Amino acid sequence: MPIELDESLRAIRTTLEADGFHLRAEESGDRLRVVITSDPGSCADCIVPEPVLQRILRDATGVPAERIDVTYPADA
Repeated sequence: MPIELDESLRAIRTTLEADGFHLRAEESGDRLRVVITSDPGSCADCIVPEPVLQRILRDATGVPAERIDVTYPADA
């Protein structure tokens, strides 16, 4: 992952980690693929809905929300 992308996601990672979630991201062509994993016992309902997370990621990275693919723990 490019350093710029890693830096732009730092605050989001920190926020998610406080609730027991972890973010992994990679660029694939013109898309940003984001996988969210969780610690055992994490509150599955505590994470924001996918469209909200896509907008947060868009604001942080500049990648249009429609080009951000998000996988949540329940989807994995």
